[in-house]
Amino acid sequence: MHREKGDKMDLKQLKREWSRKNGDQGEIQAKLWDKKAGEYKERPIPTPEENPFLKQVYEEIEINENTRILDIGCGAGRFSLAFAKAGAQVTGTDVSSEMIAAAKELAKREGLKNVSFFHEDWSILDIEKMGFLRNFDIVFAHMTPAIADYETLEKMCDCSRNKCFLVKPSRRKDQILDGAFQAAGIEGNKGEMDSSVAMIFSYLWLKGYLPHISYRDEVWEMSQSLEEMLAWCIGRANLQGEVTWEQRGKMQAYLSDISKSGRITERTDTTIVTMSWCV
Repeated sequence: MHREKGDKMDLKQLKREWSRKNGDQGEIQAKLWDKKAGEYKERPIPTPEENPFLKQVYEEIEINENTRILDIGCGAGRFSLAFAKAGAQVTGTDVSSEMIAAAKELAKREGLKNVSFFHEDWSILDIEKMGFLRNFDIVFAHMTPAIADYETLEKMCDCSRNKCFLVKPSRRKDQILDGAFQAAGIEGNKGEMDSSVAMIFSYLWLKGYLPHISYRDEVWEMSQSLEEMLAWCIGRANLQGEVTWEQRGKMQAYLSDISKSGRITERTDTTIVTMSWCV
């Protein structure tokens, strides 16, 4: 009994310490990802043969026509569509209206009617009103900022009646973005990305779950126009506070100096953390 009371106190403390400080994150994230929808729509639908996350899900739980799946922060719906192709009944939500439009277009293109997409901000979504409470066999959030604090993680768990999967980047270094921030005198928040992994584990452990954790290192390269890269850097910086005109000018000057024929190639080195658990 003493241990149970202690756990409850620890969870209360975690809830106080791990809360979203910026209330308008959803609106900023929506604008940021709206601009990426066209790019994400052109990416292929992943398969378990080449995608580590899908491979792990298929190894841990059977997917069939009776499986109900919720995809939090679904983006253009690539993973939702991958599961729908296997016959599962899939629901995807995302804060970006353009991403949801892209996901619906892809579902129509693939002829998939067992998947539905909703434009919603997960941080303020009423899961009881939506009928999500304990309604899914699998709930997952793959490389999305939607799971960012105690409340958003708890809602994720509350929607599942069996398994949850969470995939997040950590120890991330973006060569160009980091350089642009440094040029503008903007302090990055990569430390929060790392600490969130610890917070997630603490929540799951204190709730009595036994999360399975795996890691893999990845390197990404992406070529963008100077204008697209500047918009991306400004959008990411706005998540920490409104960018001044002076900071914008410094970022633009930095990007102009390193651009080649009006284009910039970003290199990202990161460790991908995957957690899975039963509720």
